[in-house]
Amino acid sequence: MNNALSKAALGSILGGAVGNLIDRLRFGYVTDFIGVGIWPPFNVADSSITVGAVVFDGCLLYLVFSQRQETKRGKAASQRN
Repeated sequence: MNNALSKAALGSILGGAVGNLIDRLRFGYVTDFIGVGIWPPFNVADSSITVGAVVFDGCLLYLVFSQRQETKRGKAASQRN
């Protein structure tokens, strides 16, 4: 995968992981400071990891389904010839 969206998603995941690692090494714990309703508390790095993972999964699904379509088109074209 060589598109900008997948690179941004992986960068988001890596950035969130590094952010949490820095907190863990510096303070010994990660501060979760955002509380929304019934969700457990989280921080910006957690959000970055989650959003990056969801976007990257979408990129992978797109890649899989586009490859399947390409394979089907190739088989159909070879059967016509």
